[in-house]
Amino acid sequence: MELKDLIFLLSSEEKNAFTAFLSERNRRKSIRNIDLFKAYLSNNEDKIKSEIGPNAFGVLKKRLKDALIDFLGQHRIWKERKEEVAIYQYMSIGKRLIEEGRGKSGYKFLKRAENLALEEEHWTYLNELYHIYIEFSNHPLSPKLDELMAKHQ
Repeated sequence: MELKDLIFLLSSEEKNAFTAFLSERNRRKSIRNIDLFKAYLSNNEDKIKSEIGPNAFGVLKKRLKDALIDFLGQHRIWKERKEEVAIYQYMSIGKRLIEEGRGKSGYKFLKRAENLALEEEHWTYLNELYHIYIEFSNHPLSPKLDELMAKHQ
């Protein structure tokens, strides 16, 4: 896999976050991985290669590539978990509000959870949400069972 291909995947916000990620990881100030990253962004990596030599450049490039793979993996997982946590929070707050007699607010939270789960295509959470709707189907504000069955299919 080519380093340039990995760099291409980054948005401008992620490029800034990756630079911060590298600076946090660097134990010494003499490490030039941030310089190499910036050089790749400006298509000027040959300048660093001529300054440090081809062997050191290869090692630095390998370290930068490994750090970028770590960053992309962690960033993706963090983003997905953040969405899942939001869905789960809305579901649990909605369920608790309904249990405590605050159905109007509770169903608003459940609707938010449903919209977010549909948007992110989290089918497991949608299934759990529909089970909550069925559990409280005797509540006056609950969606009709026919509607739920149609959504669930």
